[in-house]
Amino acid sequence: MGRGNAATDLGLTRRPKKTKSRTGCRTCKIRKVKCDEGWPTCHRCASTGRTCDGYGIWGGGDNPRSQGGVSGQNNHPVLRLTTPASPRVLDAAERDCFEWFTLISAKKLRGIFSSAFWDKLVFQASFDEPAVLHAVLAIGSIQRQEMAETRDVTYGFMVPNDDEQFMLRHYSKAIGHLVAQSQVKDQPSVDAVLLTCLLFIFLEFLRGHYKNAQTHLGNGLKLIRQAGCSLSKSGKSNITLSPRHRIDRDILETFSRVQVQVGLLRPLDQYFESDLVFEAEPVTGTFKSIEQARESLDRLINEALQLTEGCRQDGVDESSHQQRIRTGLDAWYNTYSLSTVNIDTTMSFMDKFGYRLLQAYYTMARWRTAYVELFYRTLILDICRLIAQARSSP
Repeated sequence: MGRGNAATDLGLTRRPKKTKSRTGCRTCKIRKVKCDEGWPTCHRCASTGRTCDGYGIWGGGDNPRSQGGVSGQNNHPVLRLTTPASPRVLDAAERDCFEWFTLISAKKLRGIFSSAFWDKLVFQASFDEPAVLHAVLAIGSIQRQEMAETRDVTYGFMVPNDDEQFMLRHYSKAIGHLVAQSQVKDQPSVDAVLLTCLLFIFLEFLRGHYKNAQTHLGNGLKLIRQAGCSLSKSGKSNITLSPRHRIDRDILETFSRVQVQVGLLRPLDQYFESDLVFEAEPVTGTFKSIEQARESLDRLINEALQLTEGCRQDGVDESSHQQRIRTGLDAWYNTYSLSTVNIDTTMSFMDKFGYRLLQAYYTMARWRTAYVELFYRTLILDICRLIAQARSSP
C-alpha cells in the first residue's frame, strides 16, 4: 500500500496559495493580498487600520518613510549613491552595460540641461521594473558600440554580431515583460509603461530607426490620452482623473520635449501629433536659470507646432493665436538678451553653450510660426544667423 499524501489521509485540504500582488502597495505585497491601488493610500490598508507603505519609486502611502518616491509635484529625492549599484542579479556583460549607461549614456541622452528623468527616475525604476532594466541595458549596449565604432549601420542586411544580438535580446525582453504583465489582472502601472516607452524611443533614435521612434512616441501619447490625463494650462501640476491614472510629471515633460525635437526636425509636409502642450508662462526680468529659459521656450515651440498642424488640418484662421505666439517668442528673446549680457564673463562653459543652443531653437521656432503664412523670404537673415551660431559654438 502506498504511503499516499499525509494531509489527504487526515482529511485535511491544502490552503490555496495566494498570488503575490505585482503592482500594489508594499504593505499588500508583503501580506500577499490583492491591492486596490488607491491613491495616495490603498483602501485595503486604510480599512484594516494598517499603515500603507506606498508604491515604491512612484510615491504614495501614509508612512513618512514612503514619501521619498518621485511624485508629480517635483519633490525629487536625492540618490544616496553617485553611481547606483547594479539592480537585481546581472551577469558580467550586463553589469558592464549598466555601468556604461550610468556613467555615459544617461549623461549624453540628458544633454547639457538637467533632467530628473535621466538623473534619477530611470535609475530608480530600473530596480523595480524589469522592462525598464532591460531597455536600459539595450541602450547602454548600442551606445557603447557607437562610441567604440564597432557597430555596422548596415547590420540589417547581415547577421548581427554578438553586441547587436545582446542589444536585441534585451530589447525583446523589455517588450516581453510589458506584454506578459498586460495579459494578467495585475497590469503594470501607466508610469512604468510610459517610462519604458520613452526608453524605446531613444533606443530607436540611436539605432537610426526614426520611423520606429515616432511610432513609439505616438503609442505613448495614445496611452496618455487613454489614461485620461491632460495638462493644466498653467502646467504647474498633473490633472488626475482617478488615482490609478496619475502620471508622473517628469515623464510627461520628457514626452513633451521629445515632441519638440521631432516637431522641429520633421519634414514640413509630415503630420505632427502634438498632444502635450504646457501653456507658456510669462517671465519678467531675467531667467533665474538656463532650465527656466529652456522650459519657457519649449512651451512656446510646442504651441507653435500645434498651431502649424491645426492650420494645415482644419484650414482655420489662427492669426490671433499666431500673433500671441510671436509676441511670446519676442518676449522670450528680450528676456534671453537681458539674461546673457555677461555670457562671456560670468557664465560657466555649460551654461554658455546651453544659452547659445537655445538661441538656435528660438530661430527654428520663428521658422515654424512663419510657415503658417509662408513668409520664407523674411527668414533668410535668421538662417544666416543660425549658421553663424553653429560655427561659433565651442
